[in-house]
Amino acid sequence: MRKIILFIAILTAGVTGQSAADGNAVDRRGRSVQVDGLLLEWKQAGARPWMGTEWKWDAVITPTGIAGALWAGPSPACSAWTFDIIPKAEILATDDENRTTEWLIPDISTDQIRITASSVCGDTLPALVLAVNAPDVRQSSAPAILYMVAIMALAGALTVVIVARRRRKPA
Repeated sequence: MRKIILFIAILTAGVTGQSAADGNAVDRRGRSVQVDGLLLEWKQAGARPWMGTEWKWDAVITPTGIAGALWAGPSPACSAWTFDIIPKAEILATDDENRTTEWLIPDISTDQIRITASSVCGDTLPALVLAVNAPDVRQSSAPAILYMVAIMALAGALTVVIVARRRRKPA
């Protein structure tokens, strides 16, 4: 009986399991963004580092587009930075004193974002490439759900057959 339960557990895990998330993946969902003095849903505590620099980033997928923030905190020198974001992003807010920039890419269909930065002092940051795991609105999840239900029904039927055969065996 343990083997049957183990078989069902492995089968179910194989159907519903997901691969490990990439460190530079944008897959968190958020509310719509107000482009006139917004409050983004980015959180400094959950920010991810920009490849070993003092800069951090966070981004969310919203119905408005892909919104994000870059920040490094106050700096005594070279606080003005320029960011080049591809595909073209709208810079929503910039705070040079705290070295913070908020941006929005209206095109949610993009699968990759490339960000480069340079300061007025000539400093540059290595390119940051983000993979966007946006939902594909054209595809339905119904086939995946039906597949999972079919596998679970098959596993349940197999369990019932095996238990019934064991009960019929003479002791």
